[in-house]
Amino acid sequence: MKIITTILMTIILTSCGSETSTKSKSHKEASLEQQDPLIVSDSIDGQYLAKLLPMNQHLSGPLDGAVTLSLDDDEFIGDVRFFGNPLTAETVFEQTVHMGNRCPTLADDLNHDGILDEIEVLNVVNEVIIPLDGDLNSQWLGANTYPLADSFGSYYYSQVASFQRLLDDLWEVDINLEDQLVKLPKDEVPELEGKIALIRGISKKLNLPSEVGYIHKNGIHASLPILCGVFQKVRTPPGRRNIDRYPYPHYDGENPDDFSNLGIPEDDTTPDYDIEPTGPILDYGN
Repeated sequence: MKIITTILMTIILTSCGSETSTKSKSHKEASLEQQDPLIVSDSIDGQYLAKLLPMNQHLSGPLDGAVTLSLDDDEFIGDVRFFGNPLTAETVFEQTVHMGNRCPTLADDLNHDGILDEIEVLNVVNEVIIPLDGDLNSQWLGANTYPLADSFGSYYYSQVASFQRLLDDLWEVDINLEDQLVKLPKDEVPELEGKIALIRGISKKLNLPSEVGYIHKNGIHASLPILCGVFQKVRTPPGRRNIDRYPYPHYDGENPDDFSNLGIPEDDTTPDYDIEPTGPILDYGN
């Protein structure tokens, strides 16, 4: 009888403790949401933004853009856009996500020619984990399939994939150890924050020095690194939360709702727009 009583007490206490823990957790989550419901949780889901900064700008001209990776359950979206110039007009670009943790600087210019070439850049950003090409579900399918920049040099790319299919592909055996692509150990989920976005390509109209190093099979122009960025998770929405009230007419006094000191005449001088016109309306609409 003593043993049965002890077991029953243990079950009751465990149940109460679990219930208390659940209530405490839900209360904590509710408190966080009440504090700021727009703050993103620390789960892997969410948006990751890499603001692109130009490399070799003395060759490519001014460039500006961003790469966004979005994950929502099994939906994975890659989005690339940048604003270019005549040297990026009607040109194909290769965009890739790399395992490195920083973008190259001129300190990484090994031959000191003032140009960060593909070989020097890849030494810093390391292997490719996700090619943002024609098929995000696979590292190989969709290879070398990218959009064309418009006649003004602006570029836009967007693809949707199954995150599980992408993971399954990343967990496959690496059958080519000589390429830039790298696989992951089984069941390892890639940490997107801190990874590197790299854009390569430039118009063939640009005369590049012969000493610029490259390994890209499509040639020296397709290999030239032009933009790089580090992914950061977007934890709060852009902009500033609008909590101010601006009544009209605006009054900078202590009580913005008190219009007694605004000098508005007491008599009603507003025209009565409900009065019917006394004559015919001619040339209506002119």
